[in-house]
Amino acid sequence: MLDQMPKEAVMGFIEACDLTGRVALITGASTRGIGSACAMELSKLGAKVFITAR
Repeated sequence: MLDQMPKEAVMGFIEACDLTGRVALITGASTRGIGSACAMELSKLGAKVFITAR
């Protein structure tokens, strides 16, 4: 969906997602896959990220 939006709209959306001071718990975040990718992106947005995996 974001790949179909104008670049300016996407950047505005990302800036609106400031997660500074928020905590995210990611379950199933092994060294690769969607859990790991989500953890990385949430941390880039300012969240304090805690991950769990088997």
